[in-house]
Amino acid sequence: MSQQLDLWGMRTDLNAQTDKRPNLLSQAPPVKTYSGTLKAATSSYLVPWFEALALASMFRSANTITTGQLDHVLATFGTVEGHNFQSWWASYGFERFGRGLTDVHVSYPTKRGGAGLGVAQFTVSMGLSAVIAQEQMIFIIEQLTHFETGQLSSSPMLWHSFKCALTVQRLCLYLRILRAVVDLPEDTQHKILTVGKELNLVPKQRVGTYDLAGDRADKQKAIVHLTYDYFQKGRALVINAARGDFPNVVMPKEFVKARRPSRKLTAKHFERWGG
Repeated sequence: MSQQLDLWGMRTDLNAQTDKRPNLLSQAPPVKTYSGTLKAATSSYLVPWFEALALASMFRSANTITTGQLDHVLATFGTVEGHNFQSWWASYGFERFGRGLTDVHVSYPTKRGGAGLGVAQFTVSMGLSAVIAQEQMIFIIEQLTHFETGQLSSSPMLWHSFKCALTVQRLCLYLRILRAVVDLPEDTQHKILTVGKELNLVPKQRVGTYDLAGDRADKQKAIVHLTYDYFQKGRALVINAARGDFPNVVMPKEFVKARRPSRKLTAKHFERWGG
């Protein structure tokens, strides 16, 4: 007599009483702890999200950061002031986002179809309890129903599986440059150029001792151009994160400076804008 696989535990029969195989339906999942999940969290998009909100908290008085909006975001995310990522994860992050670390893995399309729908693909270990797998898939599907492509902030519980064109490493680099610039003393001249050189952002344009004046100027211009671009993306990331929009490195329109199209931009102009 053939037996059908009963994933959801709907069937009972006498054979179950004598079956010596492990009962996957009754297996309890391993208990997750903040320390046991820290490694997964520190390689996720939660890291640049935390850093962006930490920087936003530093600039509450700036006209680019609206305190009411930031407080609303932090009500969900948890307090970031006075914390590094590890202490935040222990104090707030694990409690609020730990459920997003599921045993069922999901991949979903980066683009939606014409009707706005996509297809999610699940990977389930055969050693996982069918009841737990079902619960986690339902949980993930609930998160996907209000997920906006490219926006983790639209469905934060998808943090463990979230991916987009902006990688974790790239976002962290933007924020690192922003923090390096703002951490320099106020009277520091050529902040953008200084940070670009210190971080060696353009290795091929490193200024050499014996460079001619013209070559030196061209190299510095290239360094300033790239560093300023990354600096501005870091600023936009922080401003948008404080408004509940993450990750987004497009500067809000009200903060984009009008520029004359016929005017050629120079390294000097970038230095002035970079502060």
